[in-house]
Amino acid sequence: MIKKFSSPKFQPEADPPSAEKYGSRLLRQLAEKAEVVRAPH
Repeated sequence: MIKKFSSPKFQPEADPPSAEKYGSRLLRQLAEKAEVVRAPH
């Protein structure tokens, strides 16, 4: 998906753990917002 950027400056593989952590945190925030919106209270 991001592999198309083959520039040496841009290396997503340099720090995948933090990227995964950030992504999962973002998804969790979105999920929590969705749950809050869906909650009938």
